[in-house]
Amino acid sequence: MFTDIEGYTALMQKSEQQAMALRDKHRTVFNTETAKYGGEILQYYGDGTLSVFDSAVKAVECAIAIQASMRKSPIVPLRIGIHSGDIVYTEDDIIGDGVNVASRIESLAISGSILISDKVYDEIKNHASILTKYLRTFSLKNVENSVGIYAVTNEGLAIPGLEDLSEKIDLSRSPINVLKTTGKKFWFSAALIVILLMGFGYWIRGPWDNGQTLVPDKVVAVIPFEVTGEEKYFQAGMTQGLITELSKMHRLQVIDQKTTKYYAGMRFPFIDLKEDLPEVDFVIHGNVSRSSNRVMVNIRLLVSGQKEPIWNGEYNRDISEIRKLWSEAAKDLATPIGLRLNDNQILLGEGIKPVQPELYELYLKGTYHLSKSNPQDWQSGITYLHQAVDMNPADAFAYAALAEGYVMIGHGPSPTRDVFPKAKQAAMRAIQLDSTLADAWAALAHYETYFGWNWELAEQAFNRANRLNPNLAMNHFHRAWYLMLFGRKDESIKEHQLAEQLDPFNPLHTAGTGLLYSWIGQYEKALNKMDEAINSPGMGNRALGKAWKAEVLSDMGRDEEAMVLGKEASESFITWRYVAYGPVLIKAGRIEEGKQIINELEQQPPTALGSLTLGFMYALLEDSDSAIKWLSNGEKHGWYPWIRVWPGMGLENLYGDPRFLELLEEMNLPPPEKLRE
Repeated sequence: MFTDIEGYTALMQKSEQQAMALRDKHRTVFNTETAKYGGEILQYYGDGTLSVFDSAVKAVECAIAIQASMRKSPIVPLRIGIHSGDIVYTEDDIIGDGVNVASRIESLAISGSILISDKVYDEIKNHASILTKYLRTFSLKNVENSVGIYAVTNEGLAIPGLEDLSEKIDLSRSPINVLKTTGKKFWFSAALIVILLMGFGYWIRGPWDNGQTLVPDKVVAVIPFEVTGEEKYFQAGMTQGLITELSKMHRLQVIDQKTTKYYAGMRFPFIDLKEDLPEVDFVIHGNVSRSSNRVMVNIRLLVSGQKEPIWNGEYNRDISEIRKLWSEAAKDLATPIGLRLNDNQILLGEGIKPVQPELYELYLKGTYHLSKSNPQDWQSGITYLHQAVDMNPADAFAYAALAEGYVMIGHGPSPTRDVFPKAKQAAMRAIQLDSTLADAWAALAHYETYFGWNWELAEQAFNRANRLNPNLAMNHFHRAWYLMLFGRKDESIKEHQLAEQLDPFNPLHTAGTGLLYSWIGQYEKALNKMDEAINSPGMGNRALGKAWKAEVLSDMGRDEEAMVLGKEASESFITWRYVAYGPVLIKAGRIEEGKQIINELEQQPPTALGSLTLGFMYALLEDSDSAIKWLSNGEKHGWYPWIRVWPGMGLENLYGDPRFLELLEEMNLPPPEKLRE
């Protein structure tokens, strides 16, 4: 076991007295706990230590105890690495594989964390008191074989994020970085391109496919709970609490609340989803009441299409234990649903921490407003969540919701330039606080996909979120676009269809699937999906469907119909005048009208979406200089990476332009690809 105080040298330069006090505490605690767990101290070196144990379990238990003490004031930012291997004693030194690997593992750790090798994991994995999570396999310096690294995840321990790790290792051999660093020679190496992309495709498909090939055993829909005397945000939060815990159970598909909310207010035994949602096997409903700080919950489980419940559950908890209540209810529901829980699922809820009632209220209000479909509500949600993290900077749930909220705003018509960096900061903080929170990993994946452009990290984060919660509809939605960006057309469509299955009443999914169909030339399927979106409730949904249908019709050469729909969409929301109607006019040969829209947009203060849209329209006009100018302009919108593959916007006219290829290279992307045959 190696230990080391992070940032000790810098602290010494700032305050030698403070640094020495931390080192003294470190050694006192280290000596006491090492003796307690039967360890032997081999060496002190500056701010670090080396020790050995007869048992891997004892070594890890000792490390957990040490870190628990280091969290108490004065806090000591300690890193710990543990490996099982040979040690060689010489007259002058202590060497060997065990020492070298343990040292390398410790160097990957962050303050407050414990990292262990796969050899140690094999020895402790059956001990229920030690919780772990796999990070990844590393090629460590001066170590012949790759080493799998795990983080110990017991309560209070910090967990390194993927970005923390990537900063400490050499990823130069990864396919992504090869694409990034080969320079202009890359564009002329056709054979190399093929080899790299084949390798890249194989590498990023594996983990997700392993988790997604399993067909769900059962499909359930949780109808919003009946709540008396409470606002809508409380009803939505209580319902989502159970959905979240049920969603962690693999082989169980849980319909998103954006769909089930349409059944709110319908009372048992009169709810019948068979006509609208024939794939649903079970319906869950109930009521929630709150008195002071107590929450009383009654849950009923019905076979879809039947009137009498097959199971009832009643729960009465202090509001601070609400998350544990939902975890317990989910486990209780598993048996009547017909699921067999594995060991990890049985342990669900063991590490759930109590909530602060006031903070939880802010969290519920924040997530409720973010579930709406307009920027004003999103901003309200962000405000509530900021109040939550101000109240408790250690609340991972609030940080994860905040991260996703910023990603949503980043897709809007005029996001401020700091929204995506704020999304990353919040996502990384959430992961550091709770590495088992699927929403945090999903937010990180979405940030990297739309703005960070670290494609390897995005894929790892997508995978991690999916393993933790395979029922996140929006995670499948965003990953579908990620896949299409790299030309993986069939996988992209399937992923978007999965988002639809999980949230079938959400027009974003139906219209999005339609747009992807059109991108690969399947126009009739695209039009059917657009009509589904247009016929869904809500003006904003209809406008979205009309705008994207106009794009499809324009690509099909049905210009008159396209212009009618494009104009109707733009009358609902001014954004569509530029994003949809302008390009449609130009493709229809109405050049002067299209240029008038270009002139309008150029007279407005520049925005990320406006610059992207101007790039499209100038590309359609075959004005390459102006197109490159606007595509290169200022902040980049979330849709920007898709210039690599976006059909029907004139970008094919730029494919041979070295300036356009440089734009792709800046995003670590391969050369452009035509999606349509």
